[in-house]
Amino acid sequence: MFDLLKRVKNNKVVSSLVVVLAVALVLSVFMRRHSVSAVTFDVKGTLAQFTEQAAKQKMAKSARASLAKDFALAMKEGVSQYAKQYHVVVLVKGAVVSGAPDATHTIQAVIARIMVKNKREHSQGGARSSQKEIRLVG
Repeated sequence: MFDLLKRVKNNKVVSSLVVVLAVALVLSVFMRRHSVSAVTFDVKGTLAQFTEQAAKQKMAKSARASLAKDFALAMKEGVSQYAKQYHVVVLVKGAVVSGAPDATHTIQAVIARIMVKNKREHSQGGARSSQKEIRLVG
């Protein structure tokens, strides 16, 4: 038994193979723990829904432009928050053929919460907000 171990120790090929296998095992475990999943988000549908709901509201052109800007920032922040919270990459739904779960409704809810929070902060800061609430989840 000890003679076999000595021969294996002295064999550089076997030693190298053991090192390579150990490194592969460590990398495999690391990659599994740090793997990132992907989800999809329907940007086009979300923007269409927002545009449709905003068009139904009576507001000045400047208020509509401000609302659109706020929405764009909230959408960017909402997607980022979702990605960080769930450790995923968010892909545009139209760019994915299949295989990734759709997170559109959940991300829309995050965006809506951000819009409401930002609206409250604006109104508490003394500036009267003429923006009406737009529901994204429906």
